[in-house]
Amino acid sequence: MQLKSLKGISLPVNLIVILAVAIIVLLIAVTFLIPFVFGPGIYIRDDEAWRRGCMIWQQRGCRAEDIENIIIENYDPDGDNKFDNLLVACRRALRYTNPEDCRRACCIIPEGKTQEQQQT
Repeated sequence: MQLKSLKGISLPVNLIVILAVAIIVLLIAVTFLIPFVFGPGIYIRDDEAWRRGCMIWQQRGCRAEDIENIIIENYDPDGDNKFDNLLVACRRALRYTNPEDCRRACCIIPEGKTQEQQQT
């Protein structure tokens, strides 16, 4: 029986080690690049943004002027890499266009009363 005819292609150990290291480096690089290419992927939905923002608004006393100043972390529905405010969340989650309607929905203000009248 001839053993020489059964020889296969042999790869040097150095080449195998270099290939393994190269694959590991590529995997690490791809892991770090994915958020830059596809975005962070941690953004919240409109209804969750509304709920979070509404809680903050209530804690601040439901002042009408605060609705555009409450920035909701991880809420970026338009994809511009800037977190949006509570008014955007209200318009998208509740389909309200008037900030006063958003205030009524969040702060449970009886019809015809202003925030100042409710606090007294």
